[in-house]
Amino acid sequence: MNSKIVLLFAILITAASAAADNLIMPQELVLFAKKNGCSQVVDFYNVPGMINPPYVYGYLPGDPENSAVFWCQKNESSDKPYLLLFMSKIPDVPIGCPYKIEWGGRIPVGLSIDRNISLPLLNFYYIDNTDKPISKKGVTTGSVVVDYYDGISTYFYCFKGRWAFYTTD
Repeated sequence: MNSKIVLLFAILITAASAAADNLIMPQELVLFAKKNGCSQVVDFYNVPGMINPPYVYGYLPGDPENSAVFWCQKNESSDKPYLLLFMSKIPDVPIGCPYKIEWGGRIPVGLSIDRNISLPLLNFYYIDNTDKPISKKGVTTGSVVVDYYDGISTYFYCFKGRWAFYTTD
């Protein structure tokens, strides 16, 4: 009878461990997040309807598997509980901006990359200074990271070495 209890206990521990390792992102991104003090976003898919994944490959030009951008949740309490992390497997190809964005805006949702969108720069504000638009003229060129769900988009754009954002409603 004791062996049945031990077996049942072992099965429960194994099941709990498997549930804790339930990945919603590729393992390489989860490990990169862990190195940066964060983990997968809790209950990311706990919304109705279609939602893109919390990650997307191919931020930088070239082979898509060599770069990625993804959301993670800080392991410690913060007024900016989320990080948008950029990962490059090729050291010689810089992202152009810091690889980490601390985010306290709306809850992160599905990501995509748009390389052909031209948004007016006067709609964008630097993440570290939201007092005035980043520029009164010009449009985005190159990769724009899009965080989208249910008709609301937040665009992240690297401009002159600093991250800027624009949210529609």
